[in-house]
Amino acid sequence: MEIFKNKNNTWIFYVLFLFFSLLFFFIPMKELVLRWFTAGSYYTQGPFVFAMFFWILFSRYKSFDTVSNSMVAGIFFITVSLLTEMFGQFASITTFRYISIYLFILGTILYFLGKTFVYRNILLFFYLLLAIPLPGFILDHATFHLKEAAASISGFFLQLLYPSTILYGTTLYINKHLIEITPACSGLHNIFGMASLLWLLAIFQKRAHIAVLDYLLSIPAALLANIVRILVVSILTVQGYGEYALGVFHEAIGVLVFIVIFILIAHFNDWPDFKADGDTIRTAKHAAPGLQGNRLIPLIIIMSILAIGSWGFYIKTLAAPAGTGHLLSGTLAAETPGWKSRDMKLGDVYNRLLNTDDFLMREYYKNNDPSRKQSVFLYFVHARGDRRPFLHRPDLCLKNEGYNLLEQKIIALPQSGKNVSRMLFSRGSQGLLVYYWYRYRGRELDSYFSLQQAMFIDFGKEADCSMIRLSMIVNPQNVGKEEKLIREFAEKEIPVIFKNTCH
Repeated sequence: MEIFKNKNNTWIFYVLFLFFSLLFFFIPMKELVLRWFTAGSYYTQGPFVFAMFFWILFSRYKSFDTVSNSMVAGIFFITVSLLTEMFGQFASITTFRYISIYLFILGTILYFLGKTFVYRNILLFFYLLLAIPLPGFILDHATFHLKEAAASISGFFLQLLYPSTILYGTTLYINKHLIEITPACSGLHNIFGMASLLWLLAIFQKRAHIAVLDYLLSIPAALLANIVRILVVSILTVQGYGEYALGVFHEAIGVLVFIVIFILIAHFNDWPDFKADGDTIRTAKHAAPGLQGNRLIPLIIIMSILAIGSWGFYIKTLAAPAGTGHLLSGTLAAETPGWKSRDMKLGDVYNRLLNTDDFLMREYYKNNDPSRKQSVFLYFVHARGDRRPFLHRPDLCLKNEGYNLLEQKIIALPQSGKNVSRMLFSRGSQGLLVYYWYRYRGRELDSYFSLQQAMFIDFGKEADCSMIRLSMIVNPQNVGKEEKLIREFAEKEIPVIFKNTCH
């Protein structure tokens, strides 16, 4: 043990602390990196933000006058980060796991470099937040409304050029051309990307009023970039160049507009010289090596215990079976007095995605309609003792299949008065009308948000939940006939189909 007593070997303590910290946070860091590089992710700027954060942090650390420490504040944030990660792991909520990484970085810097250092570089820590994914319900809500805003503003200007322009939801109809405003055109992709660049300029900006403008302009600049992109794509399509505007050059147009707007804004900035504050590099004063080593010993012991425990829990979770017990999906009636059905095969990937094997997709069609032109599709998911299958939003599944969300609201079924979620999607000229609700521990809940609230309040209790989702293929501009049919099915046929379930 003499090696640890040698003051010149304090680096060993740092290596051990880093090793056990990485071991404890390995799974959430892996999930975070995968989220960054997921196709269509809003957080592709994450690696850039992280790299710039640590590079600037190291530069300013070298030039800081006196590096102290704030042990109480540091221990507080480190403790909160550890509890947040353990809660996120236990509850399978990735948002908490992402936040735990951020809090651990903040706590560690407070512990070793002090509150003064953090206060003087507070904007740098706000900048790091651009790499931490927002919760899905916030992100999806923002995407939907930003997409509506971009479509409405673009539609207004296009009506000046083409009076025949009609905007339905987030779909433009111009001279018999149909142009969908997809989630990629919502503005969030550009907002995070634009903010990661403009906020970086603001961090180095010496003129305070320009720095404030950089922070404030990131959102409207990103929206403007998307509106210009929609206008250019729409005009080219109407003029007969849709194959290129909506195809090979679609992303290129967006990137080009983004770059032009960024350059115009950056023109008024002082370009960063990538030096630390001030023109003179100073040598920081540090605590004695032996003292640093002594402060690290308790952290190393705690992190080693937690890392081993965390991996034990993770391995135990992997070893657990995907689904157990009686399958409710097998008790659902395949026929009712007026309807027949056929099951649609779902691949094994659904078992891994949902963490349950109690699910089905079934097409119901009327006895007198063998052509199945008015089919109602039932998608059913059930799990007991595991809340993970219901952390997936129904609208996200359909968005991943290429559907564009036009409308979303909660309605009351006319006869029973039961509240359900109603969504209308489009994909090309085809629409999809969706009704869904949940049955959780004997209660019926009308939305994803209601379910998450109930699960959070009942946290620690064994979950027993089912999702019932009905859908019909419709004309998105005229859903009256199908709307009536799917409501009748929900009120009259669903009770018959589920009468044999003990749930």
